[in-house]
Amino acid sequence: MVTMNSAGSANSAGNIGLTVSTEATLPDDGRIRRPLVLAAVAGFVLGCGLIGVLWNVSGVQTSSVDDAQAACSALYRLGDLPTPGQKIPLGAPVLADGVEHRMTAARELAAAAAEQNPAYRALSDDISDVNTMVSNLRFDDPRGQASLAHAKQLCARF
Repeated sequence: MVTMNSAGSANSAGNIGLTVSTEATLPDDGRIRRPLVLAAVAGFVLGCGLIGVLWNVSGVQTSSVDDAQAACSALYRLGDLPTPGQKIPLGAPVLADGVEHRMTAARELAAAAAEQNPAYRALSDDISDVNTMVSNLRFDDPRGQASLAHAKQLCARF
């Protein structure tokens, strides 16, 4: 085992070692740190600002009109729902694949549009009533049928 003294010479084993200093040689007054810190802060602020500008112009934000139109599109994609009194063969599916998901999407999009713009509250309420009718499989519900007809009238205006 070899130990080193502060002069860098070896112990009695005769080996010569090197002294490695781990102390920083920066001036004590902080003249070098200040510009580095300022540059880092300025870079961070400029980077955040640039990301904000790019995000704003990228079209990520949607308007209430877009949400209402998407809700109407999802409503139209439901296709023909069973009519009151329609006989459905035993074992046959009542709804086509994806109808419940599209209905839920229409309801959520209409709610988002109404949240941003109260003018879409009637559309949201109508689509919510239709969603209740579809999820309960109560196609003879007069309120649900009336809401479906009214929602389609409102959607025709877009």
